[in-house]
Amino acid sequence: MTISINRTSIFYTAIYGLLLLTFSSCKTQSPDNNTIDVLSLKGPSAMSMLFMMDELDEINKLPVAFEILDEPLQIRARMLKEEPEFALIPTNMAANLYNKGVPYQVAAIPVWGTLLLFGRDKQISDWSDLKGKRVHLMAKGMTPDILFRFLAVKNGLNPDKDMILDYSFPSHSDLANAVIAGLSEIAVLSEPLVSMVRAKNKEVKPIFNLDEEWKKVFNNDFSIPQTSLVVKSSFARENPDFVIAFIKKYQDYCSKIDDNLLRAGQLAVDFEIVPELSIATEAIPGCNMLVRPSWLVIDRIEAFLKVFYIFNPESIGGKMPDEDFFFQK
Repeated sequence: MTISINRTSIFYTAIYGLLLLTFSSCKTQSPDNNTIDVLSLKGPSAMSMLFMMDELDEINKLPVAFEILDEPLQIRARMLKEEPEFALIPTNMAANLYNKGVPYQVAAIPVWGTLLLFGRDKQISDWSDLKGKRVHLMAKGMTPDILFRFLAVKNGLNPDKDMILDYSFPSHSDLANAVIAGLSEIAVLSEPLVSMVRAKNKEVKPIFNLDEEWKKVFNNDFSIPQTSLVVKSSFARENPDFVIAFIKKYQDYCSKIDDNLLRAGQLAVDFEIVPELSIATEAIPGCNMLVRPSWLVIDRIEAFLKVFYIFNPESIGGKMPDEDFFFQK
């Protein structure tokens, strides 16, 4: 299969020229009126589709086009116009858009917890050791902030009194650069930025895997349903067989990634998701990719969204979404 990639804006902004910060969009083919458009984000979302983007031209005789964007807000803008048939976005954003009348449903969860608390402070082995520490988070009210606060509370801490939560670095890239430069001792970041940072600063070590801490809270193997594959509701109503076929293809392609790490890593570089093969092969296993259809994990999604509702109802649109939020087989 031949893939043409349209790179509209490629540039690198880095601390000491070392860290790739901003990536451009890429597209596997030009859409037309019959094309099924699939939007994903640079990072674990796009990584979960690496083989799919590389090999897949069509499903059920309909052409499929994949596009990788830099930020969730870029995908949100396209969804407000109801442009894509499918999109990969944070699960809490999916709920927020749905509750505000944007007609998309959750079809599957492909990416689970990828967040880590990490840094150079080697004296932290328990949550109580965070007392009095400064912890950097990329933005107040966003997924890393709310999940970290939730876990802190569950481990007996008052996040607003027992530690200093610092939001000085407003984006993941800003925070990653701060850790590399030694401006942040403790931070919450996601793959693949964790692997990027560790490649540039060998003093940085993982402290807590937030997904593992989440499992301890629920006392089971319940991972964080961090990213959702959403489908346009009207498309799903008219083409349920296509949606099910898409999810099945997605499962099949994604399941091959961990067993073909070098090939997947090279594709991650080719699609400009990460800058180097060594970083890609380290980051991919930590991206926690497993495609599960929505109808099998509704309870997990609802438990996740309940945390957001308790901490900040507006983060999911002011209420828990109803049953129509979930695509049903």
